Amino acid sequence: MSSNSLNRFRVRPAEPRDCTEILRLIKELAAFENMPNAVKVTETDLLRDGFGSRPFFQCLIAEANKDDAMQETDIVGFAMYYYTYDPWIGKLLYLEDFYVMDEYRGWGIGTELLKRLSQQSKPTAAACISLLLFGTSHL
Repeated sequence: MSSNSLNRFRVRPAEPRDCTEILRLIKELAAFENMPNAVKVTETDLLRDGFGSRPFFQCLIAEANKDDAMQETDIVGFAMYYYTYDPWIGKLLYLEDFYVMDEYRGWGIGTELLKRLSQQSKPTAAACISLLLFGTSHL
């Protein structure tokens, strides 16, 4: 990772306007995992389920630009998560999906997404972050 790459991406909470890009990344991840037809969720589902009055998930977005300026950015990664409860350990943050586009890997974007997730768990006093990895090549 070059020192300039830190100035070429940012991580932020997803907004309703990001649903098109979130769905694109979900489909890219499914294709990467050789399951391109497995995605049934729609933009409407994402909007309702993530940004309605009682959200079922939360999402962090990574935006990047190949140039040094952050004038026009592309959404190149995401981390979708939700809070749940484990009767043995208490509150936890569950990382459902995590993906960074291939051409942006090595920039530190995945590391920053995970760092931000750990910060998200602190205000809720979540005991841990839980995730299940089927393969690590999409990280």
